[in-house]
Amino acid sequence: MQSPEPPFLILTCGLTGTGKSTIASAVAERLGATLLRSDVIRKEIAGAPQNQHGSAGFGEGIYSEDYFEKTYNLLMEKGRLLMDKGGHVILDASFKKRRYRTGARRIAEGLGAAFLLIECICPEEEARRRLDSRNAEKTDISDGRWEIYAAQKADFEAVDEVPENEHLVLDTNKDMKDSVNKVLKKLEALSHG
Repeated sequence: MQSPEPPFLILTCGLTGTGKSTIASAVAERLGATLLRSDVIRKEIAGAPQNQHGSAGFGEGIYSEDYFEKTYNLLMEKGRLLMDKGGHVILDASFKKRRYRTGARRIAEGLGAAFLLIECICPEEEARRRLDSRNAEKTDISDGRWEIYAAQKADFEAVDEVPENEHLVLDTNKDMKDSVNKVLKKLEALSHG
Protein backbone atom coordinates (compact mmCIF):
# COMPACT_ATOMS: atom_id res chain seq x y z
CA MET A 1 0.00 0.00 0.00
CA GLN A 2 1.22 3.47 -0.79
CA SER A 3 1.43 5.87 2.12
CA PRO A 4 -1.77 7.89 2.34
CA GLU A 5 -1.69 11.60 1.59
CA PRO A 6 -1.69 14.07 3.31
CA PRO A 7 0.96 13.28 5.91
CA PHE A 8 -0.31 11.35 8.89
CA LEU A 9 0.42 11.18 12.58
CA ILE A 10 -0.23 7.91 14.37
CA LEU A 11 -0.06 7.55 18.14
CA THR A 12 0.18 4.24 19.91
CA CYS A 13 -1.50 4.29 23.28
CA GLY A 14 -1.83 1.75 26.06
CA LEU A 15 -0.21 0.08 29.03
CA THR A 16 3.31 -1.31 28.99
CA GLY A 17 3.45 -4.80 27.48
CA THR A 18 0.36 -4.38 25.32
CA GLY A 19 2.27 -4.46 22.02
CA LYS A 20 2.51 -0.76 21.17
CA SER A 21 6.10 -0.89 19.93
CA THR A 22 5.54 -4.10 17.99
CA ILE A 23 2.57 -2.75 16.07
CA ALA A 24 4.20 0.68 15.64
CA SER A 25 7.30 -0.93 14.14
CA ALA A 26 5.29 -3.15 11.78
CA VAL A 27 3.13 -0.26 10.56
CA ALA A 28 6.14 2.08 10.17
CA GLU A 29 7.94 -0.53 8.10
CA ARG A 30 4.90 -1.17 5.93
CA LEU A 31 4.28 2.53 5.24
CA GLY A 32 7.80 3.93 5.31
CA ALA A 33 6.88 6.19 8.24
CA THR A 34 9.34 7.52 10.81
CA LEU A 35 8.94 5.83 14.18
CA LEU A 36 9.75 7.83 17.31
CA ARG A 37 9.76 5.92 20.62
CA SER A 38 9.37 7.58 24.00
CA ASP A 39 11.72 4.96 25.50
CA VAL A 40 14.53 6.15 23.21
CA ILE A 41 13.86 9.85 23.76
CA ARG A 42 13.60 9.44 27.56
CA LYS A 43 17.05 7.84 27.69
CA GLU A 44 18.47 10.48 25.34
CA ILE A 45 17.26 13.23 27.69
CA ALA A 46 18.74 11.41 30.69
CA GLY A 47 22.04 10.75 28.89
CA ALA A 48 21.58 7.05 29.61
CA PRO A 49 22.83 4.35 27.23
CA GLN A 50 19.99 2.89 25.13
CA ASN A 51 20.82 -0.63 26.32
CA GLN A 52 20.90 0.31 30.01
CA HIS A 53 17.93 -1.06 31.91
CA GLY A 54 16.80 0.86 34.96
CA SER A 55 14.88 -0.30 37.96
CA ALA A 56 13.25 3.00 38.89
CA GLY A 57 9.73 2.61 40.14
CA PHE A 58 6.65 4.19 38.62
CA GLY A 59 6.93 7.97 38.90
CA GLU A 60 10.59 7.87 39.97
CA GLY A 61 13.92 8.67 38.30
CA ILE A 62 13.61 8.94 34.52
CA TYR A 63 9.95 7.98 34.97
CA SER A 64 9.18 10.98 37.20
CA GLU A 65 6.53 13.51 36.18
CA ASP A 66 9.30 15.94 35.20
CA TYR A 67 10.93 13.43 32.83
CA PHE A 68 7.51 12.39 31.57
CA GLU A 69 6.79 16.02 30.61
CA LYS A 70 10.19 16.54 28.96
CA THR A 71 9.93 13.24 27.07
CA TYR A 72 6.47 13.90 25.64
CA ASN A 73 7.28 17.49 24.73
CA LEU A 74 10.40 16.42 22.81
CA LEU A 75 8.63 13.41 21.26
CA MET A 76 5.86 15.62 19.90
CA GLU A 77 8.24 18.39 18.80
CA LYS A 78 10.36 15.89 16.82
CA GLY A 79 7.20 14.51 15.26
CA ARG A 80 5.97 18.00 14.36
CA LEU A 81 9.27 18.87 12.68
CA LEU A 82 9.19 15.68 10.59
CA MET A 83 5.57 16.19 9.55
CA ASP A 84 6.25 19.83 8.76
CA LYS A 85 8.62 18.51 6.08
CA GLY A 86 5.86 16.24 4.71
CA GLY A 87 6.85 13.07 6.54
CA HIS A 88 4.59 10.42 8.01
CA VAL A 89 5.21 9.87 11.74
CA ILE A 90 4.34 7.28 14.37
CA LEU A 91 4.76 8.27 18.02
CA ASP A 92 5.15 5.20 20.20
CA ALA A 93 4.38 5.85 23.87
CA SER A 94 1.78 5.01 26.49
CA PHE A 95 -0.01 8.35 25.95
CA LYS A 96 -1.81 7.61 29.22
CA LYS A 97 -2.75 11.27 29.72
CA ARG A 98 -5.45 13.02 27.66
CA ARG A 99 -3.48 16.28 27.52
CA TYR A 100 -0.69 14.63 25.51
CA ARG A 101 -3.09 12.86 23.16
CA THR A 102 -4.96 16.13 22.64
CA GLY A 103 -1.70 18.02 22.12
CA ALA A 104 -0.55 15.55 19.46
CA ARG A 105 -3.92 15.73 17.71
CA ARG A 106 -3.67 19.54 17.64
CA ILE A 107 -0.24 19.28 16.03
CA ALA A 108 -1.68 17.04 13.29
CA GLU A 109 -4.62 19.42 12.74
CA GLY A 110 -2.29 22.41 12.57
CA LEU A 111 -0.26 20.73 9.83
CA GLY A 112 -3.28 19.42 7.92
CA ALA A 113 -2.17 15.86 8.69
CA ALA A 114 -4.42 12.85 9.17
CA PHE A 115 -4.49 11.63 12.79
CA LEU A 116 -4.98 8.11 14.15
CA LEU A 117 -4.74 6.88 17.72
CA ILE A 118 -4.15 3.13 18.06
CA GLU A 119 -5.12 1.98 21.54
CA CYS A 120 -3.32 -1.31 22.13
CA ILE A 121 -4.87 -3.86 24.46
CA CYS A 122 -4.31 -7.52 25.28
CA PRO A 123 -5.26 -9.90 28.12
CA GLU A 124 -3.40 -9.12 31.35
CA GLU A 125 -1.82 -12.56 31.48
CA GLU A 126 -0.36 -12.00 28.00
CA ALA A 127 1.00 -8.57 28.96
CA ARG A 128 2.62 -10.13 32.03
CA ARG A 129 4.15 -12.94 29.96
CA ARG A 130 5.55 -10.42 27.46
CA LEU A 131 7.00 -8.21 30.19
CA ASP A 132 8.57 -11.15 32.05
CA SER A 133 10.08 -12.46 28.81
CA ARG A 134 11.36 -9.05 27.73
CA ASN A 135 12.95 -8.41 31.12
CA ALA A 136 14.59 -11.83 31.23
CA GLU A 137 16.06 -11.38 27.74
CA LYS A 138 16.94 -7.65 28.09
CA THR A 139 16.62 -7.26 24.32
CA ASP A 140 14.31 -4.24 24.27
CA ILE A 141 15.06 -0.66 25.25
CA SER A 142 11.91 -0.48 27.39
CA ASP A 143 12.15 -0.72 31.17
CA GLY A 144 8.51 -1.86 31.44
CA ARG A 145 7.81 -4.37 34.20
CA TRP A 146 4.69 -5.91 35.72
CA GLU A 147 4.65 -3.43 38.63
CA ILE A 148 4.79 -0.59 36.08
CA TYR A 149 1.84 -2.14 34.21
CA ALA A 150 -0.21 -2.23 37.43
CA ALA A 151 0.64 1.38 38.29
CA GLN A 152 -0.10 2.59 34.75
CA LYS A 153 -3.45 0.79 34.82
CA ALA A 154 -4.48 2.75 37.91
CA ASP A 155 -3.20 6.02 36.39
CA PHE A 156 -4.43 5.63 32.77
CA GLU A 157 -6.96 8.19 31.54
CA ALA A 158 -9.56 6.56 29.31
CA VAL A 159 -9.54 7.54 25.64
CA ASP A 160 -12.80 9.43 25.26
CA GLU A 161 -11.63 12.65 23.64
CA VAL A 162 -10.78 11.29 20.18
CA PRO A 163 -13.50 10.93 17.51
CA GLU A 164 -14.34 7.31 16.66
CA ASN A 165 -13.06 7.62 13.10
CA GLU A 166 -9.59 8.55 14.48
CA HIS A 167 -9.50 5.88 17.22
CA LEU A 168 -8.72 2.20 16.71
CA VAL A 169 -8.78 -0.23 19.64
CA LEU A 170 -6.46 -3.05 18.64
CA ASP A 171 -6.14 -6.39 20.44
CA THR A 172 -2.46 -7.17 19.89
CA ASN A 173 -2.98 -10.76 20.94
CA LYS A 174 -4.47 -11.33 17.49
CA ASP A 175 -2.60 -12.07 14.26
CA MET A 176 -0.03 -9.36 13.48
CA LYS A 177 -0.80 -9.26 9.75
CA ASP A 178 -4.51 -8.77 10.49
CA SER A 179 -3.68 -6.05 13.01
CA VAL A 180 -1.52 -4.14 10.53
CA ASN A 181 -4.26 -4.48 7.89
CA LYS A 182 -6.81 -2.98 10.33
CA VAL A 183 -4.52 0.02 10.82
CA LEU A 184 -4.04 0.42 7.05
CA LYS A 185 -7.81 0.27 6.43
CA LYS A 186 -8.41 2.91 9.09
CA LEU A 187 -5.73 5.17 7.57
CA GLU A 188 -7.20 4.66 4.11
CA ALA A 189 -10.62 5.70 5.37
CA LEU A 190 -9.12 8.79 7.03
CA SER A 191 -7.22 9.81 3.91
CA HIS A 192 -10.40 9.61 1.81
CA GLY A 193 -12.75 10.91 4.48
